[in-house]
Amino acid sequence: MYCSRACRSKFETTRPPREVLLVLIEHYPATQIGQMFRVSSRAVKKWLLKEGIQPKPPGYWQKKHCQAGRCLPPPAPRKKNIDELPSKVREAKRRKPKPVSAPKPKPKPPPRRERRPRALRDIDRKFDHVKYLID
Repeated sequence: MYCSRACRSKFETTRPPREVLLVLIEHYPATQIGQMFRVSSRAVKKWLLKEGIQPKPPGYWQKKHCQAGRCLPPPAPRKKNIDELPSKVREAKRRKPKPVSAPKPKPKPPPRRERRPRALRDIDRKFDHVKYLID
């Protein structure tokens, strides 16, 4: 939904004819064609399918690029000698790891004080003033 026809026309793209798509798909990947028309590569692939043109499989352009001798294989990972590392890293690698200790147990809560039944508590309150006479 657009606010007006003028606003809609800003975002609309005209789909190129079949002949143009055939030429473009032979020379450029879908991502670059999408950039030319300001749409996504997925939109370009949908255009191709609607026109009955088979899109290039994933990795086609990467393989073509490598066959032309323009790509180098990734370098093999090289292990660094410990003496080549900065001093702080060297010390950290030489230090022994601290032993992992078991977690401390939680402290037990204090025992709950037993409450006397309500009837006995009421009696205690009534005769509080007499207790000191008995002792």
